[in-house]
Amino acid sequence: SAFTGGCCYALDCESFQTSCGCCPQLASDRPDDLSARSLDRRARALRAIRNRLYLIAPSAWMARMGASSQLFSGVPCAVIPNAVDLTCFHPRHRDAARARLGLDSSTAMLLFVAASVSNPVKGMATLLAALPQLQSACPVPLAVGCIGSQPEGLPAGVRWLGRIDDPDQLAGLYAAADLLVVPSLIDNAPNVIAEAHACGLPVLASAVGGIPEMIEPGRTGALVPPADSAALAVAGSALLPAVMAERPAWSARCRAAAEGHYAPELVASRHLDLYRHALEQVGGHQPVTPS
Repeated sequence: SAFTGGCCYALDCESFQTSCGCCPQLASDRPDDLSARSLDRRARALRAIRNRLYLIAPSAWMARMGASSQLFSGVPCAVIPNAVDLTCFHPRHRDAARARLGLDSSTAMLLFVAASVSNPVKGMATLLAALPQLQSACPVPLAVGCIGSQPEGLPAGVRWLGRIDDPDQLAGLYAAADLLVVPSLIDNAPNVIAEAHACGLPVLASAVGGIPEMIEPGRTGALVPPADSAALAVAGSALLPAVMAERPAWSARCRAAAEGHYAPELVASRHLDLYRHALEQVGGHQPVTPS
């Protein structure tokens, strides 16, 4: 929303690249609607600082989106992921975490996490459509847990685990799961993927936005096309047994990926490097993008 007329995700609209107005998300046919006025206010606010401005995006996808926008075209942008508290989010004892949920060790568990489970952009409908095939292909009983605002009308086998705000409690639920499913229709760099990997949990997710930058297929999870329940079912049916058969190896790879990308000291160091670089350029206002 920093470089659009206000929408968090532009979806198929590319108006932010030139000028907003006639906004499809506002169902507007007015060129001077709220989105156009909002974009104009942002443009005016940026004029005084544009030649001193550096951007930070948590994904290369977001950096590319910003570079294509009217507001941030030509402004240097560094890609630095968000940090994760690796002392809180870490691999934990699976059976103990499951006992707290009343699950035995032989039941497989998929986990879905979103601030709003019912938000269509998060793709719960895709997961529910894939669930019958996933259940029939799974060699053991399959349960699904979802975390977020309470949804309505969940089918049998899908359990709402509440809205979890405590990081330690959330880490315990990652420990209880066998696979995190992120079937988003669009997303940037979801914190839940980074947190799950830090807990040693592989991720099955849509290949949209910045998500492909976070998952190494076959090593820390799998990627599928968005809004494709059949592809999600096929990929999940292959990935889940593989994870269950070699859980320690998957967990170790996920944790190593998190330590190599989201460790606070690494992320802080990259921020400091960017600040030093920017200060060096203050005199000449050189628009050099840091590595």
